Amino acid sequence: MASQDGYITMGGKVEAAYYVEEYGKAWQGTPGATEWLVETTKKMEPRARRTK
Repeated sequence: MASQDGYITMGGKVEAAYYVEEYGKAWQGTPGATEWLVETTKKMEPRARRTK
């Protein structure tokens, strides 16, 4: 997923999509990694995004 303007906003959806595109196969190829990620993120509290 590329941004329309060519930039990636840190913490944005485009950054997340880029990360998955680049590193998703490594996570999938590591036994137990995706399960760990799912369980770990379930416990996280949502954080508000900072505004300028």
